[in-house]
Amino acid sequence: MAHEGEGFSGIDPEKLHRVVTAAERDQRWLAERASYYKNQLASYGIGGGEFGGIQHTASWAEHELPLLKRRYYLSLNEGNGPDSRHPGMVRIKEELVSREANAKAAKAAKRATALAERDPEDLSPEEFDELKKLFAQNYDEYPFAEKVVGELGAKGTLEFWEKLSNADRRPGRDGGPRFFERADDLDAMQKNLSLTVAAATNSDSGGQCGSGRRTFSGSWTSPWGRPAPTRRAVSAAPRASSS
Repeated sequence: MAHEGEGFSGIDPEKLHRVVTAAERDQRWLAERASYYKNQLASYGIGGGEFGGIQHTASWAEHELPLLKRRYYLSLNEGNGPDSRHPGMVRIKEELVSREANAKAAKAAKRATALAERDPEDLSPEEFDELKKLFAQNYDEYPFAEKVVGELGAKGTLEFWEKLSNADRRPGRDGGPRFFERADDLDAMQKNLSLTVAAATNSDSGGQCGSGRRTFSGSWTSPWGRPAPTRRAVSAAPRASSS
């Protein structure tokens, strides 16, 4: 990252992504090893005070990583143009990098996850609009995407995608024809869900999809790993295999 004057940051997104990935991996390894060896020494009655400093370093790194990740997310925003003075870098607004902003995005993710776990048909008009707004306003806000996809998991995200794709085509509860009154809004919801999945994929977080869950691959894709189609395109395509 290059800094030039107050409130300016120049970032090479690709290099920063490598730094964040390596730092996250090494922080976990350092914390786990320090705790392991400290406990091993304690079992023999040997003090492990020296490992306290190592654990403190690991804790500090864990505390700082969210801000590095936020800078990376900001560097991916479409509105960021290249900086002619620093080839390969883009500008971000440093004032947007704060723990408060991360906390706000995490709160939005918690609410979006709770709504997305329900069937779109069961949402009230107000809840549907709220979920649509949450995706539209936060898909590129760290850690919104990482937390939503991490909580839903690959299976849950795919199931929500399919429900959006079929909400206006499934038979009514009595077996007869039905009509989903918010059909025109489904495409927008599905598009922003795709952008959320893409942002989570780009984050490459180790805990993105939870323990034992299948991860997504590629970037800017649908949960099936292909370029995300619209709801209307999905209606004309064969259903994806569940395997």
